[in-house]
Amino acid sequence: MRQQTIDAEQIKAQQGGLEKWLGKSVKIGFDTHLGGTEWMWLMVSAVKGRKLVGKLKSEPWFAIEYRQGQKITFKEDEIFAVNLV
Repeated sequence: MRQQTIDAEQIKAQQGGLEKWLGKSVKIGFDTHLGGTEWMWLMVSAVKGRKLVGKLKSEPWFAIEYRQGQKITFKEDEIFAVNLV
């Protein structure tokens, strides 16, 4: 099944605080060892203060310090896209 995504700004505009992201699959950018950005998917599992916590669903190719399944803490403004499926 093909992923259907929307721009994160549509979700960011909704009311509900950071809890609105719980259970959603989101895409954020990670710095790579080559100086670029690798875009990867995370499943949001918790809110920690003003940040979100998610589990990395993607297998990194260039952001070599990360591993699939790793817990990542990030800010809402880092979210680029949301997977609807």
